[in-house]
Amino acid sequence: MIRTLFFVIVLIGMAFPSEALATENRVLRRGMPANEMPAPMRVAEASDDSEGGVHLSDVMLTSSTPEVAGATAVHYARDCYSKTWLGLFFTNSISSELRFDNDGEAVYIMDIADDEYMQDLRGENPEQTWLKAISMGNGIYELKSGQWLYSNGETNLYFAAGAYSESTKMIEILDSWKFELTEDSFSPEPLADGRRLYFCILDPEGNIADYTVDTSWRKVGDLREPEIPSTAEVKEYILTCHTNLYMKDRRLFIAKVAMDGNDVYISGLSQSSQESVIKGTRNGNKITFKSGQICDKGPLGYYMYELDAATVDFEKLTDYGYPTLKADRLSEWVFEIDEENNEIRGAEDLAILECMWGYPDAEYNTCKSDIVLAPYKDCAKQPKAAENIGYMNFNEERDVIWFDYSDFSVDEEYIKPSELYYSLYFDGEPMRFTPADFPGLGGEGNLISVIYHDDTYIFGYKSPMQVTVRFPKREWNTLGVAITHVHPDGRTESEMSVIENPNSALEGVSVNGEVVHTEYYNIMGARIDSPSKGSVVIVRTIMSDGTVKTEKRLY
Repeated sequence: MIRTLFFVIVLIGMAFPSEALATENRVLRRGMPANEMPAPMRVAEASDDSEGGVHLSDVMLTSSTPEVAGATAVHYARDCYSKTWLGLFFTNSISSELRFDNDGEAVYIMDIADDEYMQDLRGENPEQTWLKAISMGNGIYELKSGQWLYSNGETNLYFAAGAYSESTKMIEILDSWKFELTEDSFSPEPLADGRRLYFCILDPEGNIADYTVDTSWRKVGDLREPEIPSTAEVKEYILTCHTNLYMKDRRLFIAKVAMDGNDVYISGLSQSSQESVIKGTRNGNKITFKSGQICDKGPLGYYMYELDAATVDFEKLTDYGYPTLKADRLSEWVFEIDEENNEIRGAEDLAILECMWGYPDAEYNTCKSDIVLAPYKDCAKQPKAAENIGYMNFNEERDVIWFDYSDFSVDEEYIKPSELYYSLYFDGEPMRFTPADFPGLGGEGNLISVIYHDDTYIFGYKSPMQVTVRFPKREWNTLGVAITHVHPDGRTESEMSVIENPNSALEGVSVNGEVVHTEYYNIMGARIDSPSKGSVVIVRTIMSDGTVKTEKRLY
């Protein structure tokens, strides 16, 4: 994934110099004055008195709208340049969909309305909205501007097609634009005068909330990710493997395995899209998978990845630090079922390679090798105690505590991080986390998930596994940190660690005491190797007599 981001940034840098990007972004934000905008379509509720025939509705089209719900869905990938805080990102292989009505008179296009930080403009759980294009005959469809995409009771957003002029630094809003539908693609007609076609998301005053450039769709067809049959029994497994980013350490993932006759479905083999499923065929103790299967449940929600396989050489690395391939990529690969140990294994030098679908690139983004899948023991487990507990006075109102945790039990059984919680005890009394003190919380209680984080008050770190908490200042002598495994059925197991208040412990410390060890942390509580000039860091000093001094310094 890191290499993918690097590759995209390099690609953008070659296509658009950074200075031009910044200028282009700024002018696009102010390039459509309200007085030059056409009036968007009327915002109205659905009514039964609409005229018959082919027309554009003046209501928002959603997945539950009858005409959209009754249309035939076909999986496509969207290619475009999208606006982000870094400028224009070329984002190909975005999972998308087109829907076709039964008489071929209309195409419904899945819309993705993001802001520049790739946050959906319609909220956390929006109903999918759609654009409607009308058939002009001979495979040509007209997509009209002004279609209503979003409303939250206060704000409405609309679609518009626009032509961007480099000479005037302005966007001309077009009443409509035409698309050609072929067997494999749905693409806009190019602008004859050389201007670039922009798809804009606008408010009623003409301000841009989002835009994409040079947008087109490619048909994915039969490569779409398979669905696990409802009749298949799904079991959770622990997937242990090496990855290209952590080749010296074996990494753990949660995978799912489903058997349905001779068909086998496995998730977790994609590092960028861990919920995605691929399908294989079982013959005896062997499971065979075909290369080129698509995974489209990525972390950003839309990107599609292709899984291939090859034998790799970890002694010879590429310029990016990836293993080199011993031979060409395999058209299919095999896992073996070890029935004695109830495990599913790949050969040690067999790697599952992953690249963004459609990239004309012989390299790959990530890989997993030396794969072992073992059944996950779904029971309450006693977690390991918190370690490296630190404390400091943050300001006049709040203090800070940080600690490391493990996602293994005392018996070395793996625990899902989503089932691990922590709680704090001051002088033996549990602290209640309340929304008044921690606005990111939905309610109050003693237990907080170790992977929970709030932008202002609670922070979580996965590598190393560390939690940092800022809490209201209080007097205390001992602090207890309890790590608890909360099993889905409610069973719990806990392990407590206790420290003394370091400020109290420092009273009477000899100034001649020897320093045994010094640790550095950034202001967020994450451990760092050394402070950089001009930074504020937390310095934790361990003395020879066992006392600990914690202070904040400006370097």
